[in-house]
Amino acid sequence: MVGLLASLETASSSRPLLLLDGEWFAATVESGADVLPPDLLAVAGERGGAHQRIQFDGTPHIAIAVRLPTPGAMYVELVPLSELQSTLSL
Repeated sequence: MVGLLASLETASSSRPLLLLDGEWFAATVESGADVLPPDLLAVAGERGGAHQRIQFDGTPHIAIAVRLPTPGAMYVELVPLSELQSTLSL
């Protein structure tokens, strides 16, 4: 599972996370799953997706959560707002 997450094309400093069968998988050891607000995950589970600004590793990030077709599965990506700002400035 970790190999799959590491192979995803994401922004250079974003962190992809996968929730599957109640267990979090991440491409790196410091996943960030522990900082995800429960309300973000609840809304994404109910509505199919959600986003929220959070603090991770001392910097502001946007957490984007998307419910997957497998029951109880969710994809989350943590993107530093500084990287998002530079992308929008292009």
